[in-house]
Amino acid sequence: MAESFGQALKRLRGGRSLRDVAQLANCSKSYVSDLENGRRKPSPDIVAAIDRALSAKGALVALAESEAGPSRSNGLTRSNAAFKSRS
Repeated sequence: MAESFGQALKRLRGGRSLRDVAQLANCSKSYVSDLENGRRKPSPDIVAAIDRALSAKGALVALAESEAGPSRSNGLTRSNAAFKSRS
């Protein structure tokens, strides 16, 4: 079974606290926890911010795009392009 966005986020977070990741991504720790546990779907901006914060090199963006429905994937693609231009 393929790894979900939440599972990958938890794995990539490693020993960092929810609070640390939330501060780096400019969101709340409860939001990060909800993402890890599949209770919420990430916004394109948060996906890009968390990907950068965890130095995931686009891996989280790609996972979020693969999980998003057709109406959401366009926003994620724009965020991915913005992420790549900043790298």
